[in-house]
Amino acid sequence: MKNKAEESQDKKPHRSDNTLDFLGYLKASQRMVFWKPVAKRIKVVKYVCLSDVSCDVDSVASTLALSYYRYRNKESIYDHYVPVLNMRRCDYGNKPELAYMLEKWNIYAKQHLLFRDDIRSDYFKEFKFITVNHRDSVFHRNVVEFFDYRPDRRDDLPLPEGCKRDLSLLPMRSCAGMITALYKRDSIECQVVYDLLRTALLVANVNFVKVPPQKLRDLRDLEMLHYLETYMLNKPMEMAERAQDYQKLIESMFDSKSLHMGKLLLRDFKVLRATDGDSSRRLVFTSFPMDITMLVTISRAMSAVHTFGREQGADFILLVSTTPGVAEDDTMAVGQLGLIDMDGLRDCTSCHLFNHMVINLNAFASPPLGLHPLTHIEFMHGSFFKLDKLDTSVQAMLRLVEHIAYHWTLT
Repeated sequence: MKNKAEESQDKKPHRSDNTLDFLGYLKASQRMVFWKPVAKRIKVVKYVCLSDVSCDVDSVASTLALSYYRYRNKESIYDHYVPVLNMRRCDYGNKPELAYMLEKWNIYAKQHLLFRDDIRSDYFKEFKFITVNHRDSVFHRNVVEFFDYRPDRRDDLPLPEGCKRDLSLLPMRSCAGMITALYKRDSIECQVVYDLLRTALLVANVNFVKVPPQKLRDLRDLEMLHYLETYMLNKPMEMAERAQDYQKLIESMFDSKSLHMGKLLLRDFKVLRATDGDSSRRLVFTSFPMDITMLVTISRAMSAVHTFGREQGADFILLVSTTPGVAEDDTMAVGQLGLIDMDGLRDCTSCHLFNHMVINLNAFASPPLGLHPLTHIEFMHGSFFKLDKLDTSVQAMLRLVEHIAYHWTLT
């Protein structure tokens, strides 16, 4: 008769005993679509790594990489980590830059990615959340850890006591930089993950061309990029070669030939919050490669903007029109801006924030943006401007708007 030790040796190894490669891990995560809570399995803890609702390159690459990192470092076989993109599956087609980045490594939405509508909404209360590139979530009571490179970013929804944040990863200018630092610290190597993080670092930092040369040496994001390139290429890439790589990515991101009006607004947006202490407003920042002067002439433009604003719960929409190849960094430059209040400025608080945004778009920028009003545009009671110089990137404009929204309460 066999003893317990011999019986245990005869058992087949559990699938959790085998470490999956990155693609195998993503494919295995698809089982979450069929998952249901089981009362008897109380030891199992489901951790959802949840991306920002914008699902930009930085957020998506960081979410996938962080979830795999946690899986490789899990403390118990009962800890299950899965990445979830905070968008509907049907909206993935609006993000050609994601397909460009992921399909390079044979990562496809159908076989490898989980979206928020893949899982029954009433099951989400069973999960613990790790938020990536944001901390503002309807599941904030279940957030156990968050990664956000913006130290002064505030949110209206309080996080639970004991929620973790690794401040040793800061300062960074991107979430990809933070996640790369984790991989470097624990000597976890993965070619596919490293390439995704490298792409995200390039995009989030606009290929570092906006950084003064004397400050490059101390920039941790660039240090992380050099680490990734040294692993992948045996040495950091030359600046000219990296610029070509970056330009190819940007061109794929802004290929709008197959996008209709609604998809154009959805393709690259961020949700920001502004609060004055008593009330808050939700500002949606959306950029697209089309002049606003052209956009407002499209017959269904007003309906599309209304639908987009309603779906995102926006109080304000900032339309950011981009022009290719004319910025200092040879990438997409901001050409025109349009600020729209979805309720038509019918209350004093909205009027206050609207005026605050318009006034400070110039006052907070250094050097000034040189905004000229486009007074001939009459569209949804908005204010529209043309930039004097075409040398401001979308990322720089986003950081400026975040700064203005943050300082609303101080005015």
